[in-house]
Amino acid sequence: MGGMWAFRVEDNRLFSRVIRSKILNSTLITKYSSDRDQQFLLNHVWPYAQSNAMTHDSYWCFKIGWNRYHRPFPTQRQMYNVTNYCHIGCPKPCCTNSYIDIRPCPHACRPKEHQNWTYC
Repeated sequence: MGGMWAFRVEDNRLFSRVIRSKILNSTLITKYSSDRDQQFLLNHVWPYAQSNAMTHDSYWCFKIGWNRYHRPFPTQRQMYNVTNYCHIGCPKPCCTNSYIDIRPCPHACRPKEHQNWTYC
């Protein structure tokens, strides 16, 4: 999700300066409309971050080359029903009665100490 990222400045000062200069560059930023945040991240942040990114992911952890710093989510996702679909980064609109297909997460993506979590 476009709003679900951050970085630790102290881990890489050069990366911090590069990203800061892009985010504060009004000429660059105005090329992206408000609904194109992910395209901005793909074009201007991901090339610097991809080799160092840590992700929480429930479905792609086993994919070769996806992310060497993968971590499972530390909390269990509630089983989907029409009243409890809210979670960090849920598709808009969140918390509605619309049906969204949520598959059980693969065993490889579950926390080692919580292999019984079907949704994670």
